[in-house]
Amino acid sequence: MRPYKPCHWHIDYLIQVARVIGIFWSVCTEKHECGWSSQISSSKTSTSPVRGFGSSDCKCRTHLYFFHVYRMFTR
Repeated sequence: MRPYKPCHWHIDYLIQVARVIGIFWSVCTEKHECGWSSQISSSKTSTSPVRGFGSSDCKCRTHLYFFHVYRMFTR
């Protein structure tokens, strides 16, 4: 493994300074990222710390959220 990896994606910069404790994902042909973002943005337990993070290819404000209270989501 190389000691230095150049950053390309938004997440490359984030993981240098933060610890990922959860992700949302699905295996399907439809895109759900913007719908999830819309649902999460209306939650009272989340904030969006960086405008435009992960959403440069859509009209969402962001795809990065901070949850003030951590809770595991399963479905």
